[in-house]
Amino acid sequence: HMSSIQNCYNQFLEKNPKVSEGKIQFDWQIEPDGDVVKVEKIFSEFDSIEIEKCIQKEISSWSFPPPPEQNRNTYSEFTFHFRKQENLPKQEDLAPKMFNLPQK
Repeated sequence: HMSSIQNCYNQFLEKNPKVSEGKIQFDWQIEPDGDVVKVEKIFSEFDSIEIEKCIQKEISSWSFPPPPEQNRNTYSEFTFHFRKQENLPKQEDLAPKMFNLPQK
């Protein structure tokens, strides 16, 4: 799901190109069936409702494996760290490489 969260940050950067980095923390509940509810921002270094709403919407769409104790909600929190980077390598350049090793 990180690419969709990254898209939220990229949209934020389009309107705020001078911001080079920051973090935002969310918590949410995972229902016994694995659905996410009650996504809330705990902390943000961004002065933007748009990025908060975008990330909140993405997290709300996630589905997790049912928690071990299926009779109650599980709580989760995560801090997203963002840093503007230029000239990133292409996605295919980041993929693991396979090599034919000589056989003995």
